[in-house]
Amino acid sequence: MHLRNVSGYDFEVSRTINCDVAMNVLVSREGRRERTLLFKFIPPDKAAIPGIAAIDRDTVQISIPSVPYIFCRKDKWQTLTVKYDIGAVDYPGVPAQPPEC
Repeated sequence: MHLRNVSGYDFEVSRTINCDVAMNVLVSREGRRERTLLFKFIPPDKAAIPGIAAIDRDTVQISIPSVPYIFCRKDKWQTLTVKYDIGAVDYPGVPAQPPEC
């Protein structure tokens, strides 16, 4: 899934399959090809896709009702601030704050 020109940024949500199915949220400047990983997590089910919405010019919010596991997340990229609205999170054996991507 691609979201174009959200506050001047393009977003891609994609799945990777290794041992677990993981979902990646990637960002780039509008129209650019270089992408950066912002958020990597295990989705609660195959149909779960996070919402991405602009809060203001340089702030977006990534929302999802629940995730079983977060591999990493980034709160800032270049001039973009990323806020997260995650309902429930289960971190089995992981510190309360996931590492930065």
